[in-house]
Amino acid sequence: MHDVRGEHSPDPGMTQLSRIVARRTDPTGAADALAVLYTHYGLPILRYLYFLTEDHGYAEELNQDVFLAVWNGAASFDGRASVSGWLHAIARRKVRDGRRRHRLPTVAEDDIAETEAVDLAPEQVAICRVELDAVIATLKTLAPHHQEVLTLVAREHSMRDLALIIDAPIGTVKSRLSAARKALERAVAGGLR
Repeated sequence: MHDVRGEHSPDPGMTQLSRIVARRTDPTGAADALAVLYTHYGLPILRYLYFLTEDHGYAEELNQDVFLAVWNGAASFDGRASVSGWLHAIARRKVRDGRRRHRLPTVAEDDIAETEAVDLAPEQVAICRVELDAVIATLKTLAPHHQEVLTLVAREHSMRDLALIIDAPIGTVKSRLSAARKALERAVAGGLR
């Protein structure tokens, strides 16, 4: 995370994870810490899970599994990535494990960004929605691994977080991101013709 000056600021989830780890001495504080983590990260993780599964109900179930894993495994957080990156990696593993058991369909990018602007006039909201639909439609033309890396970058994950989430070395992440950007440029250029 970066503050308004662009400097690195502490990850707000770190304190909450520490409180969860200390749950034997302060069970109420640990439960409160999990609630704070869920309030802060629950919706972004749910959106990512929906992005990966295309199934709202299953994404909600997996979201619960992610935060149960946090409750049970907070001590395993090693700080190599941000808390958000760690949670996204847990989510991705939950989906992967579920696919092994259930053979779920692959990724699509529907309804990920359904937040509406508060201060926009209705016509401005409509224009933004059309633009968002065009971006989503273009993303859908890309390979699933390109869709995933571009979506994660758009959520402002660091390279270290991306490497953890997609379980690949940073060099692989950088080359995958470069290829995804080029594929997106080609898709956009093709759509303008």
